[in-house]
Amino acid sequence: MSFSDVGLSKNDYKHDLRPFSNYAVVIGSLVLLSPAVLYVIGFKPILATSFFGGLLFLVLMVNPRVSFALFILLIGVSLPRHLCYLSVQPYDMFFLVAVAGFILDSFLRGGAKIRSAYLDIPFIFLIFSTWLSALFAYDIHESIMPSIRIFVVYLAFRLVFKYAFEISVRRLLIFLMVLTAVVSVLAFIPFALAGGGIRSFGPAGIALQYLAMITLPMALAFIIWSQTIRSRIIYGIICIVSGLGIFATQSRAPLVAVVFAIPVLLFAAYRKAKREEVLKTARTLKLALIPIILLGVAIIVFGETLFEGTLQRLSGLIASLHHPEGTVSTRLTLWAMAIKGFLSSPFVGIGIGNMRVIHEALPEVKLAPMWVFVKGMSAHNVLLHYLAETGLIGTTALVVLFWKSLRMGIGHLKPKRNARDSQVSVALFIAMFVCFITMFYMRAWTWGQGGYILAFLFALNSAWTYQHQPR
Repeated sequence: MSFSDVGLSKNDYKHDLRPFSNYAVVIGSLVLLSPAVLYVIGFKPILATSFFGGLLFLVLMVNPRVSFALFILLIGVSLPRHLCYLSVQPYDMFFLVAVAGFILDSFLRGGAKIRSAYLDIPFIFLIFSTWLSALFAYDIHESIMPSIRIFVVYLAFRLVFKYAFEISVRRLLIFLMVLTAVVSVLAFIPFALAGGGIRSFGPAGIALQYLAMITLPMALAFIIWSQTIRSRIIYGIICIVSGLGIFATQSRAPLVAVVFAIPVLLFAAYRKAKREEVLKTARTLKLALIPIILLGVAIIVFGETLFEGTLQRLSGLIASLHHPEGTVSTRLTLWAMAIKGFLSSPFVGIGIGNMRVIHEALPEVKLAPMWVFVKGMSAHNVLLHYLAETGLIGTTALVVLFWKSLRMGIGHLKPKRNARDSQVSVALFIAMFVCFITMFYMRAWTWGQGGYILAFLFALNSAWTYQHQPR
């Protein structure tokens, strides 16, 4: 795959790597001074950690693009550290550094252009409705961190939106797909070594579900509009390993999302190619089926060994449609609790973050047969979770945000563009489609890693709309 095929040029590489050469001298000097510094502070671990942590912070502060790149990279890593009542992740720390670097860079440069991201108002509406629910919360202390969290998601959205113009939407999308492929492989290896007997999420943790179910159909979109056999092979590999990552988690929710997304993608791609009278693209649609066929063959061949657990969970899901059991029964209990929370306060809910203490606000929920198994859990359904915690006002804000982003994605399909831009347009459309449908049955799109992934995708979608909007 050439530089141009992934949206890069050799000059781009030189420009991106120039800061590294500048800071290599600084970092090298610090390394040489390290023994002297450690001797002065007496080799005390806490002081040494503070010293080098401070130096790293300063280096990244003055090079915000590097800190931004590290933040995006670490979205694929779950390594929580508990500080008092907080659970802090590496991506949280680098996000704060990236924001600080962005503020410093804007202050020093001055006159930075502030662009409308199209989703600003829906995000602000969601933040307002979240904070409103906090004012009427059953336990306002439970609402403090979730109220901060939704604001952080918006900041991440604005940060990615800003860098999408400097780095390019295409390159950031490809970065996400490559990152997903890597963490999928790292999750599948222990799964395969265990003979399929474990659920493996790899370094990404639970976020692998979100990354893989988004990347798989996006990679298919890139295959359809690829111009070289080599690039089709590369995106085909990304598609296959993302699918294997989903199998390694043995999670049914992302599989359901992919099952719905692939036909929608192929139909949208066919309609777009036919409308634009691009016969070559219409013919390459069948090439997008090759990775899916290969995954299907793997399931058939290893269905009674490696993928036995995954298939059993799928059959359990189908059986639960008539007689709910296992995790399906658990979800139904959580959904029923969320509805009761909503009915107790239809307009503002029981308060953002209060789902985990709903048994205190509504003692009758403890009468549920499976209460002991679901105490303190989320609703495992973003829509119902917001319905319970923020009522009609917050849920309306949530749906408006997701729906407007989906409409923007649909809008990408209409204009006739070159093959490279069509790859991005269709990939963003199918990503928005997956985000929208999974809002109705998955657990987290506005907190933790899920919140950052959402901010990343919505920001790229908004930036792509902005770039192609007539002026």
